Amino acid sequence: AILRCDSELSVAERELIAGLIETEQRLLQMAEKRAIAVTLLRPTLIYGGPVDGNISQVRNWLGSRRWAPVAGKGLRQPVHAEDLAGLIVGLLARDHSGAEVFDLGGGETLPYPDFIRRIASSAGVNPVLVPAPAMLANCALRLAHGLGRMHGISPAMVTRQRMDLIVDDSDARRKLGWHPRPFRP
Repeated sequence: AILRCDSELSVAERELIAGLIETEQRLLQMAEKRAIAVTLLRPTLIYGGPVDGNISQVRNWLGSRRWAPVAGKGLRQPVHAEDLAGLIVGLLARDHSGAEVFDLGGGETLPYPDFIRRIASSAGVNPVLVPAPAMLANCALRLAHGLGRMHGISPAMVTRQRMDLIVDDSDARRKLGWHPRPFRP
């Protein structure tokens, strides 16, 4: 999903994605050349581990402020780390040949405001979500940056709130038995 919105990415994000694509292609070519079976998994946002940066950042914000600006209603499909680990363990015992690439979405698709509410609920907070046009939110963010605050949030992150960051994981569900849990941070 992110690759279709190249203009919304920062230079560093574009470089990271280009590097990931190049590495994936080299791995697939090497596996084919050496007749090695390989399965690549491309999960959406992973949460539930000891360090889930985006979720923790939102939870910390809401824990101290109880409100959040929301600049869009883009869709999200968070994947729990345990579901991903379980799939990987199952794949280790699987016999297959060739190269496979699977996109993995979470157990439910949530509009961004509901995603934020769910994170808040896990922190025991009933937040006030303040609708803000991305342009206005980005102006406020630039002001905060100028004051030495909120450097962990980029204008591209605000803009992406409008974007659907979801995948079609029907192949993984059909071929791998991928059945992830709903989003419960």
